[in-house]
Amino acid sequence: MVHREMDYREVDRRETGPRCHVGGEELGEAALTADPDLLALRSAAMREKEAFLTYRHYGLTIADRRLSEFFHHEAMDEAGHFIELNRMLARLDPVQAEEFRHHDLDFLVDGAMGDPRLSRWSSEAKVRDPEKWLDALKESIDLEYYALNIYQEDAARAVHPEVKELLTRIMNHEKDDLAAFIHELYRLLHRR
Repeated sequence: MVHREMDYREVDRRETGPRCHVGGEELGEAALTADPDLLALRSAAMREKEAFLTYRHYGLTIADRRLSEFFHHEAMDEAGHFIELNRMLARLDPVQAEEFRHHDLDFLVDGAMGDPRLSRWSSEAKVRDPEKWLDALKESIDLEYYALNIYQEDAARAVHPEVKELLTRIMNHEKDDLAAFIHELYRLLHRR
């Protein structure tokens, strides 16, 4: 990973107003504005990261092989959404794009590597208590409902058509995820 001093970016607040410089190039005031789409994309990326880590944890720890594989699949979906959101963020925010490049995250800027999703992870100690599995499913369902509400609100407010399309597409995918989690909940409940 490339590390360097953070002095390449300077904010100049002279009479012309705030200006953002990256690598000697002035990006202007637009780089410093609070574009609502950038805010929505960052929030969505945080949610997808959280969902990925949560589902990954459950995939690693649940002893039921079918349910563990289900959580692994859902974690990989969320990782893909995280990558898509960050790619859109890089397209709309040149400063973020440069920061991704400086940290060897070019795939988040140009997609040249494709989707570098994580390979299957090794297993940890497995939880054999079905009540804990129910807790995992309930938490996951809540995460999906929360994400759906936020995606719907953010898509309705989106300024850039490509952001509206991305948020709507991910929202609709999350609806499928929600249904899948509810299906797994009922499968587990009726197994008893």
